[in-house]
Amino acid sequence: MSALSQPFVSLKSWLTREDDLGTPSPVADENHFTTRQDYNRFSDLMPWTGYWETEKLFAIEGEAEGSIEAIGYAIEMNPQTGATDDMARLIQEIYRDMPAGAGVQVQLWGSPDIDAFLNNFKKVVRPELLQDDAQRSLIARMTAERSAHYRKASLVPPVSSRPSVMRRYRVVLSVTMPVKDVEYRTLERIIALRDAQVSKLKTYYQFERVWGAEDLMAWVRTLLSPAQHSADPVCYDDGQALRYQMITRDTVASVGRLGITLRSPNGDAVCVRAHSAQGYPKQFDLHQVASMLGDANKGSMGYPCPFLITMGVQILNYDEHKNLTQMKTARAIQVSESPMGKALPDVSKRAADWKLLQNAYDEGGGALRLYHQVLLFPSPDAVAEADEAARAIWRSLGFALSPDTYMQTQALMSSLPMALGPSLQRDIKVAQRFSTKTTANAANLSPVLGEWRGVGAPVLTFTGRNGQTIGVNLFDNPSGNYNGCVVGTSGSGKSAFLNELAERYLAMGAKVWIIDVGRSYEKLCHALGGQYIEFTKEANVVLNPFTMVNDIDEDMEMLKPLIAQMISPGRRLSDYELSQLELAIRGLWEERGPRSSIDLLAEKLKLACHDGGTLEHGEEDACDPRIRDLAVQLTSYTSLGSYGHYFEGQHTVNFNSNLVVLELEELKSKKDLQAVALFILMYRITQEMYLAPREQPKVVILDEAWDLLTGGQTGDFIEAGYRRARKYGGAFLTGTQGINDYYRSAASQAALENADWLFMLRQKQESIAKLEEKLAFTPHMAHLVSSLRTEQGNYSEVFVSCGQAGYGVGMLLLDPYSQLMGSANARDFSAVRQKLETGLSMADAVDAVLQDRKAAI
Repeated sequence: MSALSQPFVSLKSWLTREDDLGTPSPVADENHFTTRQDYNRFSDLMPWTGYWETEKLFAIEGEAEGSIEAIGYAIEMNPQTGATDDMARLIQEIYRDMPAGAGVQVQLWGSPDIDAFLNNFKKVVRPELLQDDAQRSLIARMTAERSAHYRKASLVPPVSSRPSVMRRYRVVLSVTMPVKDVEYRTLERIIALRDAQVSKLKTYYQFERVWGAEDLMAWVRTLLSPAQHSADPVCYDDGQALRYQMITRDTVASVGRLGITLRSPNGDAVCVRAHSAQGYPKQFDLHQVASMLGDANKGSMGYPCPFLITMGVQILNYDEHKNLTQMKTARAIQVSESPMGKALPDVSKRAADWKLLQNAYDEGGGALRLYHQVLLFPSPDAVAEADEAARAIWRSLGFALSPDTYMQTQALMSSLPMALGPSLQRDIKVAQRFSTKTTANAANLSPVLGEWRGVGAPVLTFTGRNGQTIGVNLFDNPSGNYNGCVVGTSGSGKSAFLNELAERYLAMGAKVWIIDVGRSYEKLCHALGGQYIEFTKEANVVLNPFTMVNDIDEDMEMLKPLIAQMISPGRRLSDYELSQLELAIRGLWEERGPRSSIDLLAEKLKLACHDGGTLEHGEEDACDPRIRDLAVQLTSYTSLGSYGHYFEGQHTVNFNSNLVVLELEELKSKKDLQAVALFILMYRITQEMYLAPREQPKVVILDEAWDLLTGGQTGDFIEAGYRRARKYGGAFLTGTQGINDYYRSAASQAALENADWLFMLRQKQESIAKLEEKLAFTPHMAHLVSSLRTEQGNYSEVFVSCGQAGYGVGMLLLDPYSQLMGSANARDFSAVRQKLETGLSMADAVDAVLQDRKAAI
């Protein structure tokens, strides 16, 4: 039987029979402990007294003051996003290899401390690389607005329809090893055990680091901070007992029947509410642990406050309990087969449980005792809501979660890392709070799963359905390219997301080009002092590609399909035609260089011969009619054609800003010209990428790409452009309304196939049906996409996938300022436009609209 499918052992007799555990003693009140019964401050109850810095080991005090009953260590783990049978077996090995008497705690902390995330969010911004003070000022404003928005969201659910707050999930494995004496060989033995566990955890990338004193201090201070976020940086003082460095001295703890209230002088207050699992489901697999965080499928269930899940394990003497199990199993089977036993269902159930436990020993596992503790940290006015949310989550998984009335202090102590020493084990045993399970059960119940954290630095930021902060950086893809596809139906928030992407990469010092049809980026461009290029008559835009050439050999891979698109917008040219076209381009360049033009190329093609040369007068028997046809097809782009004025003379496509928006709305009725203009702009952009410093990020956004990427030669052009962008440290992103749009042309399909990143917002059902077929989506991935939601004015959910780096769903949670700045909503657009007409700048116009709306509430 695999570790992920073993039923639970539930042996109540182990907890009630005197011959097993001794006579139970009632717990009179919450302060009844076998150690440290008299205390003046909360820190007196904490178990840590000393610390060996070199070895990273902690001294755990015993019953007698100054004594050491155990040595502890803690290993921070990387929360995983999924589970396998092998992972469960690996965790089972950790429990199985522990010596008798050891206390093991696996803890999952939904921490409100997102300071590190916010600091990294701010560090991404590179003001010294921005083009002027006005741009720096606006970027600073937008960054500050977002940081404040996120910090508030870590304390209060940011969306009324979603219960979870923003948080950081952390997992720690801590161990207390009972010792009779403290000698160096004892420490060496414990270090060897820890090193073996670290090696196991590295197998599945679960190891993060071994804790030092300051790691423990930071964890406990955040846990017990009335402000619910980290205080000042901690610094371990080796001249003071460690337990007295855990809580800030101005924190006041009030212990009551139903909880502990922590207060600070400035008015901050938080309640500590303890619940424990009294009943377990009949079967539970490791992958289900992720559901202890809330509802990852829809986000409808979640914790509205910080929370801590602790599984504590007492390791039993293997030989002693194996022999006991054999005896109990034989006796239980004998009783169950008796006439009385056959008449009593409970007897048969007990015999079946003993058989399961015997099987566990036969398979190399065994028994242990464990408990599950859930601590909630709501504000005083949100206690009932938090309690009900926790019960609902655990009830949905088959657990019976009960409040620890009169046991809140013991519950808190049993939820502190490295607290499960011999003394606390005895207290929990006396209180009958342990449940007997197999090592396989314990592995499947270990809270080691979190939410996807993203990939790289938090340039783009999201929050998971259960609150995890998510950071994404296109350029941190560890094993592929930086290109991406953004797919979202109308009203899904796609434009807002792409505006966000453009602003954030601009903030980190990137050069950003946006090619669009529909003016979705006009507000952002003007507000940030970008360059806005339109194809109006007044703009007098010239696109002569020959005047853009730097190196004819290097540029040919883009120049040839570009001109082929002019010649044949619908049909792909044959290999022969393309070869002849290249000969003509090279011949013209050798003759005229940058003074070449479309007119001169058309003339050269008219005179093309079968052997690749040209005749001055073009005799019919020597000239190749197939090549002459190409010249005729170029007519529209010559001085004789309707588009000729766009291609006469020196090009005027000069980029003088770090943000450039190229608006093709005016060419919308001229699809063939629009596609050619797009290609030339992309060609020009790749040249700018070459000239920019290699380390500077470069981002190109093509919105509504399916409408632009049409034509017979587009696939070759896109592949060539993407190759050049990768070479120069650039990223291309295309935006469409549905995944099917990428299969409308060779170019859009090439854009999809050459993109490692996929960002999907809300989709139509017919588009979702294609995911498994077209993109090899797993059923789970398709389910996540089908569940995506957008709540106008609040959030848009985005499915983010990056090849081998994983995938997840995050909410794009914009602050009001950024939301209005990137909105494509007609009402928002009109409101901002009215403010602009009064003479305000774009930044001030957005501010004014927000003030008006706030005043109207």
